Amino acid sequence: RHLRYRQENQRLLAQARALLRPDLEAFDETIFQTRFPKQEAMSMLQLSGACGTNHGFPVSLIPICFFRLETLDEMSEEEVAAWFTSLVEMRSICLHNQSLREARMVKVHEVRDCHAFKWSQFLGARAVLKKVRLIVKISTYYPEVLGRLVAFNLEPGLRSVQMVQRLLPKEMARKIVFADRGDWASCVCSPGGLSLEALHRWATFVAERRAQSSDADWQFVTPEAPQALRTLPIAAGETFAWSLVSHSRGGRQAALRVMVRLFAEGSPV
Repeated sequence: RHLRYRQENQRLLAQARALLRPDLEAFDETIFQTRFPKQEAMSMLQLSGACGTNHGFPVSLIPICFFRLETLDEMSEEEVAAWFTSLVEMRSICLHNQSLREARMVKVHEVRDCHAFKWSQFLGARAVLKKVRLIVKISTYYPEVLGRLVAFNLEPGLRSVQMVQRLLPKEMARKIVFADRGDWASCVCSPGGLSLEALHRWATFVAERRAQSSDADWQFVTPEAPQALRTLPIAAGETFAWSLVSHSRGGRQAALRVMVRLFAEGSPV
């Protein structure tokens, strides 16, 4: 089955590999930017094994609240297939080279930040959903690539999660972790969890993009986006502080809950 896929797509695979160095280890989606300019609308944070998971696997982290569905809708199925296949071919080369260097089987952890994403718009876009199914189908031809898929910052009790689970093949479903908002134990405190460096880079990445969209240095908490998060590397004896401003809505004063979590080498203190 896998061999037939590669035989039927020889031309596409050759085009992707022609742009990739055989010794490539650092995943860089911008290599295909000229060929697929629309991918620029899809915010991705790619982290190498040095700052990925706690056990040294690379991480591909996408805050899907910034994912522009209209971009995927504008792409034809052929273009989506070519784009995704090119990315996964690059990932295969990167993992192969890291595996050889470290003498172990290295896989990527795909992490999706689901905070403030409106699942209803995703599930209601049939054309987009069809292309997502195509991406999932192509990914089944690369079972050795995915180590784990983590969907975190989920709104507690989401029924749509069950629908997403039904879309996934059984061999992929076994690799998936669904974590509700605030469940840091599932995301950080395990060998395959995000390293402290990855956690800090993710929070910075998201904050920068929110600032770009609002032209402000503040993080806003709303019913649609009920969480603001900041990470700070601190040493023993250091202190830190932050400012909160609460605005009433409809005559009612907002209630804010502040939580501080301290981590040391991947475990909560």
